[in-house]
Amino acid sequence: MGLQHNPPILDTAVTVTPLLGLPGAIVGMVESFNVLGTSRTANPNGVARALVPATLH
Repeated sequence: MGLQHNPPILDTAVTVTPLLGLPGAIVGMVESFNVLGTSRTANPNGVARALVPATLH
């Protein structure tokens, strides 16, 4: 009923919604690579802390 009147709006929302999390994932991945690049040894705790924002966004 209400959704049948505005299918283009619903289509747009369904298309755009997954893209809203993309910047957070990119920032989290960049931060995790920065942790890997700046630490002289493998630092799984630092990488995990950097990846948390990527998984929550």
